[in-house]
Amino acid sequence: MSPAQRVIVALDFEHAAPAARLVEQLGAAGSFYKVGLQLLTAEGPAVVRELVAAGKQVFLDLKLLEIPNSVAGAVTAAGQLGVSMVTVHASGGSAVLRAAVEAARAFPQLKVLALTVITSLRDQDLPELGVNASVLEQVVRLARLALAAGCHGVVASPHEAQALRGLLPPSALIVTPGTQLPGDTRTDQARTATPAEAVRAGATHLVIGRSISRAADPLAAMVAICAQVAEAGRHPGPIEPGWEARLAELWKLLDDLEPQLFVAQLDALVSELPPGSAIGLFERGAAQDSTGHPELAVPLYRAALAAGLAGLRRRRAMIQMASSLRNLGAAAQAAELLMVELAAPSDELDGAVRAFLALALVDLGREREAVAIGLDALSRYLPRYNRSLARYAALI
Repeated sequence: MSPAQRVIVALDFEHAAPAARLVEQLGAAGSFYKVGLQLLTAEGPAVVRELVAAGKQVFLDLKLLEIPNSVAGAVTAAGQLGVSMVTVHASGGSAVLRAAVEAARAFPQLKVLALTVITSLRDQDLPELGVNASVLEQVVRLARLALAAGCHGVVASPHEAQALRGLLPPSALIVTPGTQLPGDTRTDQARTATPAEAVRAGATHLVIGRSISRAADPLAAMVAICAQVAEAGRHPGPIEPGWEARLAELWKLLDDLEPQLFVAQLDALVSELPPGSAIGLFERGAAQDSTGHPELAVPLYRAALAAGLAGLRRRRAMIQMASSLRNLGAAAQAAELLMVELAAPSDELDGAVRAFLALALVDLGREREAVAIGLDALSRYLPRYNRSLARYAALI
């Protein structure tokens, strides 16, 4: 599962128009969206159908609390819409939860999540509800109920995620609202954490709203959050034998597959690696790069390098990140990165370093330097003339 698939963007809007604008702004970076009671009541199921038709996953946050038959009917309706997740209040009891799970069986993609304790409640709020327990105790109690009823996962705040991770099986989903960036304006959610804290605590999915929807640049915010999620989930581990061969075979299909299909297949392959794998981050960056999304590639390359990417992939990441930066109009940054690589130990990528550096220098108006570096790179592949070309390059 890629970092973008773990970030559920909350479409908490009064109308469909601003929600549609945000989805358009995020483009391929946003793959999972929450539709809650406000937007669903205002616009009806059409907003969900449009998201599903666009290839997006939908977390339909209905917070169902009704008799079992009514809940089963609502879950069936959600499945018919094509949503990926639907929420049911665990406090409705085991009969309600079992009815929801049974209704979802007809829809293989649909996961039933048991909502434990809403994130606006604190310990001191529970006694008035007749609950003589702490929030954590109540969350754990309801999670056990959900597990016994066959639910696919739970919704809880990041504060309880670590305890739940130790209680629930590895396949169980832990979806955490109340996920915000440091410095965000306080909301009515009382139990919050940063994306990195939530992932480290054991959350499988994060519901994030204002940090993205109210950002000056929502796309940049989304990419930055995904990079944080990737880094927080870093977990070194071995690569299965044969994985690299399957990766190589997929890259051979780059020109034959639709870009979105290629990226989806690569994400599926990367999902086999440990969360936050440096190699996985690099390959995802390369896929975005190769399908025309340098703005998504650069943060992934940076995250891969920060996660300890090594060997030829490290140098490839530097070259490809520099190329992406140049394509985004940051030729000076690109040249700075590649100048450093000129002094790195020699390997088979020396020519690529010089070629991309030459391109960046041309963009900066330093054509003579670019020609000199280009000739120097070319001389290595022309053994009969390498001495003379290297000499001419030095003269330029």
